[in-house]
Amino acid sequence: MEKIVRQYAVLVKPGIVVGNLLTMIAGFATASQGRWDFPLFIWTLFGLSCVIMSGCIWNNFIDREIDEKMERTKNRPLVTKQIPLFKAQLLGAILSVIGFFALFLGTNIMAAFTAIFGLTIYVFAYSFGKYRFSESTLIGAIAGATPPVVGYSAVSGRVDFVAFLLFLLVVFWQMPHFFAIAIYRFHDYAKASIPLLPIKEGIFITKVAMLVYLVGYALVCMILAPYVLILNIAWIAFAIYGFFLKGQNKVDSIPSIEDIQWAKKMFFFSLAAVLFTSTSLVISSFL
Repeated sequence: MEKIVRQYAVLVKPGIVVGNLLTMIAGFATASQGRWDFPLFIWTLFGLSCVIMSGCIWNNFIDREIDEKMERTKNRPLVTKQIPLFKAQLLGAILSVIGFFALFLGTNIMAAFTAIFGLTIYVFAYSFGKYRFSESTLIGAIAGATPPVVGYSAVSGRVDFVAFLLFLLVVFWQMPHFFAIAIYRFHDYAKASIPLLPIKEGIFITKVAMLVYLVGYALVCMILAPYVLILNIAWIAFAIYGFFLKGQNKVDSIPSIEDIQWAKKMFFFSLAAVLFTSTSLVISSFL
């Protein structure tokens, strides 16, 4: 029984669920401005959790053949057949329905449809698109940027300019986050023939793209969460440092050992950034 529970826990990707809920809480806090409606918060938390878990299950289902080719994913439960495919599909469908109605009945129609919009983009546009074109990373970021909008609209009942800024904040954060993973997992993705930007355009172009998105992230942070400015400057400085690594040149198509080490640190920078930014938004909502 314990083994089965662990397999289902892997299937719903708890790390992704927690990360998305973190930004949802930031959006909820921004709209609440210190006047938290805790029953509303619980409905939002529960409903969105179900929708996100549903998306993770469908992503596992779609990726099962590719996952078999990659070292880090070859032991996922749908690859090893420890969870039957029909059970995964059924669970994914049930969670999406429960999540939608929890948000629709417990919050409002705007929050419910925003969550389902994110789920649809993630499952159909991103999960299938990433096998065909590198721009799918941006599509994934768009889907991943809906949780703070769900949190915000659950309180406010609308999607306005502040919601749009929250959306941009997470899009600009996710892109360098994804690209860092794509660089340090380069060989896994190349083996699976997934045309991510580092594979298709090279490491130098990817670093340029990371820097551009980081500047965008910092600019939005200056409006919403100025307290994390020092962290943003440090993140940008470390991104610039990536251009001066040993052996770096403009035609690198394969990451060096230094690139991989740098990308791992960029990844951890991104985790610190989303944690501190979300926490800052929550704290500032009470001030």
